[in-house]
Order: sequence, then structure tokens, then C-alpha cells
Amino acid sequence: MSLCCVLIFEDSYAVFSYHPIFKVKCYVKEKLEDAIWWNSTLFLSTSIDIKAVFPLNDKIDQVVLASFDLVRYGSNPEEGGEDTGLDPIPELKPKSPVNLVDIVGNK
Repeated sequence: MSLCCVLIFEDSYAVFSYHPIFKVKCYVKEKLEDAIWWNSTLFLSTSIDIKAVFPLNDKIDQVVLASFDLVRYGSNPEEGGEDTGLDPIPELKPKSPVNLVDIVGNK
């Protein structure tokens, strides 16, 4: 069970931990289209990306799963691009609206 929550504002969002005290883990100035918590992971959909966000201790890690802007993930770290380590190259984000849903039960 995650001990975090997310508050979504018009043009940004904030991830909070609420145990043992309520505090901000991160504040991101990015407009969200949809968000869902599943298995201690926050899945986010923006106008450009679909991301999996992992709030761990005092650090937030994320992986971009799909994006409209695939060019930025093809940069070479030796040429000054960001080194993404073992992060997968994202898939192309669908052009139609994306809704994140949770399916409960197996019926």
C-alpha cells in the first residue's frame, strides 16, 4: 500500500507522503490529462507523455511509457543528450484521448 497521495491542480500536480507526517515529496509544473495510482505507482497522462512515477523515500523516479515526442529519446549521451540508463525507449502515444483505468476483480 502506498503512503502517498497526489493533488492535481489546473496546471500542475503535487505528490505528498502522509505517514508519519504530511509533507510534499515533489511539485511538478505540468498539466495532467489523467492520473491513477496502481500498486504504489502513479500513472500520469499529459498532452505529450504517458509516464509511470515511483515515489520512493525522498526521491521520485519516473519512466516515460509513451510519447508524441520520440525524438528527444533518441539523443546520444556522448553528444550532450541525457543518459537515460536502462529506461526503455517509449512507444508512440495514441493520438486519441487516453483514459487510465483500474480493473478490480476478475469477473
